Amino acid sequence: MILVEIYPDSADEYRWRAKDGANGKVIADSGEGYQNISDVERMIQRVFSGETARPPAPEPVHLRITYRGMAGPSDDEQIR
Repeated sequence: MILVEIYPDSADEYRWRAKDGANGKVIADSGEGYQNISDVERMIQRVFSGETARPPAPEPVHLRITYRGMAGPSDDEQIR
């Protein structure tokens, strides 16, 4: 059994932590504070619902590479 506890932190936000029901040790925590208890409850549902998360759609990455103190490709060369 997993016990989930919601508690206020020193920044007046809310956090959660999950404890092993057998020994009481913390096995997971929110890692960040939430302004509203309803946001904490929603996140707990997401974490423990068993649903698999869908990764975000890939986005193209645009790089600009500069060479400092060494010879690099000329401006007319294409970097892939």
